[in-house]
Amino acid sequence: MEDVKLEFHSIPQCKEDTEEWAYPLRRGMQEVLPRLFLGPYSSAMKSKFCINPNAGFVHQLQEYEAIYLAK
Repeated sequence: MEDVKLEFHSIPQCKEDTEEWAYPLRRGMQEVLPRLFLGPYSSAMKSKFCINPNAGFVHQLQEYEAIYLAK
């Protein structure tokens, strides 16, 4: 079998590397790594998808998802 080598982008190590993040943007999704977005649940609602229709989301994760599914 052929060896497969995965390459990942480096995570920012210091404050200078995180200048793109801005606190006023906390209510929307932000790309923290390529193709990985972080933000509140409200930014992932279907009504918000029109903001960036090219994002191509296939799944969203939520910390409390299991609680809602159990009810």
